[in-house]
Amino acid sequence: MPTGGLTGMRVAFYGNICNNLFHVARALRQGSDIDAHLFVDAVHDFQMQPESDDPSLKDNYPSWIHKRRYMYPWVRFAPWVSPLVAELRNFDVVVVSSNGPLYAQFSGKPTFFWVSGADLNVMPFPFDFANKRRGVKAHLDALLTAFWQRRGIRHSTEIWTQEFLPFEYSLEQLRVRRDQIAPVYFPLIVDPAIVKAAPRAELEADPQIAEIRRRSDFVVFHPSRIMIRTNPALPRARALVETKRNDRLLDGFAQFVKHGLARHPLLVMPERSASPDLDVARDLIARLGIGQHVYWARPPVALGFPRSELMRYYTVADVVADDFGDIGWFGSVAVEAAAVGTTLISHFDERVVSKMYPWHPFVSAREPGEIAAALERLFRSPEERARRGADGKRWFASFHSPAGAGRVYVDRFVELARRLGLPSPRVVPVPLATAS
Repeated sequence: MPTGGLTGMRVAFYGNICNNLFHVARALRQGSDIDAHLFVDAVHDFQMQPESDDPSLKDNYPSWIHKRRYMYPWVRFAPWVSPLVAELRNFDVVVVSSNGPLYAQFSGKPTFFWVSGADLNVMPFPFDFANKRRGVKAHLDALLTAFWQRRGIRHSTEIWTQEFLPFEYSLEQLRVRRDQIAPVYFPLIVDPAIVKAAPRAELEADPQIAEIRRRSDFVVFHPSRIMIRTNPALPRARALVETKRNDRLLDGFAQFVKHGLARHPLLVMPERSASPDLDVARDLIARLGIGQHVYWARPPVALGFPRSELMRYYTVADVVADDFGDIGWFGSVAVEAAAVGTTLISHFDERVVSKMYPWHPFVSAREPGEIAAALERLFRSPEERARRGADGKRWFASFHSPAGAGRVYVDRFVELARRLGLPSPRVVPVPLATAS
């Protein structure tokens, strides 16, 4: 049940991919009297737990964060029996990501699907990605999840997404009505307290960070998952979501190394189980002859680093590299790099991105030669790196901080309250300066 003494509209959030909804809920509570609550499934991985971003929350959740088990084996057959559904019915509005549409469709409340990626592009299409699973149980789970996910997406009051090709294709395949797709862009929110530069003492105490600083005079940090292979049998729009084309980065970095501008360049990548193509990357690194210039950072658990620890690597990097696939989209890596003030190289679909922002500070490159040229230019020009880093912090404060992006959500929920006949939320001004 909602608690906390607030009197505004009540909003439930579930499906906390990369803590996205945690930050949205918190921004709404800071910027309005909206009674926002986050529901966290105890079986979800640690990257969906708020303490991954804010360690002070471990075993210390405020009253508006609720953590328990909601997904049981039998729930896939009848999602309405999940205890989550009973919780959602106590709220005015429900916002979901991940597998949230399975449950929200049975809440009887206006439901808004905040698309994060695989929840729209992969989960509803089990046959396209059948080669990723092993065993009868895994296939049955995928089929049941897909059935309810597809139904939940179609029953959503509104879908919050972007115009990138895979999203557009998936919505078309699901026969979603165009009037269900919100015309407003809903940005990621990241807490600047989490992504601030790590204290010098903390960096010096981390043996991996110390080794990186000792070994290199130019650090390229690549925190993205390693996803290189694609299924040629899939339609292009579907196959694109399987790859980040890390091979293009490895090839481009090898060209940069070969040109000999930096004496000790180092490409740093997390060695984590969430990367399906680690072996492919290792083979390519060996063929390119750059093994001595690659450092595999070892996370505390196999799945990867908590964001609070990952930010140390952004801090010591000269350049961050993200996604070089053909989609041209972006996610948390771009926002985190901007927040820290480290220059980012990635591939951007400028046609779509220009509709989302009036400007951005990133270097766009896709092919290996373009990546190598960008690395060479940035190595030669610390001034450009500093300028882009400063622009990144300004871009982050305007568009992705709790104050900057929080305004988008507060305004949207004020509009939703008016549309749904709910009490209008009271807005609490949050100075933009507090987000920088």
